Amino acid sequence: MEQRWARAIEQWQRLLGEDGVLSEPSERQRVESATFATRQRVPVVLRPANRAEVQGCLRIASEHGVSLYPSSRGRNWGFGSRVPVEDLCGVLELGLMNRIIDFSEDMATITVEPGVTFQQVFDFLEERGSRLFFNVTGSSPWSSPVANALERGDGVGPYGDRTAHTCGLEVVLPDGRVVHTGMARFDGASTATLHRWGVGPSLDGLFAQSNLGIVTRMTFWLKPKPKVLQVVRFRVDDPERLAPLMDGMRQLWFEGTLRSSTGIWNDFRAFSSRRGFPWELGTPLRRDQLEAMISEGVWFGLTTVYSAHEKQAEGNVARLEEALGPLTDLLAIASRVEGDDVRDALIKGTSSMLAPFGDVNAAFKLMSGIPSVASQRSMYWRKRNASADFQTPEADRCGVIWACPLVPLHGRHAAEANAVVEGIILAHGFEPLLGWVIQQERVAYFLVLIIYDRDVPGEDDRAMACHDAILEACKTRGWIPWRLGIQSMQTLPAGRDDTDGVLREFKRLVDPQGILAPGRYVSG
Repeated sequence: MEQRWARAIEQWQRLLGEDGVLSEPSERQRVESATFATRQRVPVVLRPANRAEVQGCLRIASEHGVSLYPSSRGRNWGFGSRVPVEDLCGVLELGLMNRIIDFSEDMATITVEPGVTFQQVFDFLEERGSRLFFNVTGSSPWSSPVANALERGDGVGPYGDRTAHTCGLEVVLPDGRVVHTGMARFDGASTATLHRWGVGPSLDGLFAQSNLGIVTRMTFWLKPKPKVLQVVRFRVDDPERLAPLMDGMRQLWFEGTLRSSTGIWNDFRAFSSRRGFPWELGTPLRRDQLEAMISEGVWFGLTTVYSAHEKQAEGNVARLEEALGPLTDLLAIASRVEGDDVRDALIKGTSSMLAPFGDVNAAFKLMSGIPSVASQRSMYWRKRNASADFQTPEADRCGVIWACPLVPLHGRHAAEANAVVEGIILAHGFEPLLGWVIQQERVAYFLVLIIYDRDVPGEDDRAMACHDAILEACKTRGWIPWRLGIQSMQTLPAGRDDTDGVLREFKRLVDPQGILAPGRYVSG
């Protein structure tokens, strides 16, 4: 094994140069660390700067029978960061591939490499005075849109379902061959960045949440900045009202009043993003202790409405008041017309009830595509000494684990899922930091966050046991996770048909030696 790696490293050094092949203990330790306990060993870190170098890295890996695991920016916090699923994989860091390849103001498209960040796209659009915006995520401004899309991650705004608004992938297969998806496979195709499916069988979906290829460029669709942007905040005090609230959300999505990602967070999750842990109260923090600090609110919600005309915006306010007024204890709608000052209207409740939402201007920035670090404060919930920018959770020994069940957008299912998961988390001695993201009419993304301090003995094991219990309980009730981390790749139930076998055949076809990201979603 060591001889194979030594020979491969020698060839990678000739391909990438000394600076592109990192094997020092400090570099290997950096990519072996996540926000939970890991044991995987990484022999080398490779840093290709272009597609040809990615192809060369994979061909060398195939020649010597060693495995590589791609990482764009490594900020996959709570899901494994840069750590490979299996032991003894080299990490292929794509951060040097950070070019914006193509941009069209007229057609609202941008094509980028995997090392491009959300902040970079925002700066690019601002420098050009663009009328377009790119929806961001709650994760780091320096994370990768390509990586987020390939994990089917969620974002804010009308294109919150990010993967559904991409096309024209360039993909390097494990043997070094290259494919382009959709119309991008044809030279000179005028719709290469405009049409998702192309002609004939569509390959795009094969490369999301998979190990069948490395995406080296992707086109994203952008949205024009709206004439009127409205930020809608609501709050519910009675936990029993979660079910009717979710049913109301489903109706608003079906009818088209809401078309922008909606977030609903419980009191623990909202509190954790606003301030540090109240250590004087001991752990775990009880709900009665939390209620004494925030006094009101069990569920807090935020969504946006983008309107092309002020009259349309007025109609949206009337409909939201009609639909959400009876379901909430607070309803506030703040409006901004083409960059004017924010006008905030309380539909129901009082201004004192708005405190957990923070400054409404911060919400406008996020919903306008301006990246923020605000929500990342939750990662440091159980750490006494937080980093100033909340951007180094692995080095700071933050414990962060996500579990992501997919639940029908139906009140009965949401209430049951919330009760089941909250009970499991409390039984394991953690605070239930729970949230829901709605970005389509029929399903809700249940975001379960387990936060702890990795420096406390035994916490790693206890947190992972909690994570496993959550996924097992959800799986038995039909709430299969929509996204997996390296800690959960083996948690899916057995398929009822031939899908798993067909996917393994695809894997063997494009990667007969199993050298690309073994164990990631598709088994060998």
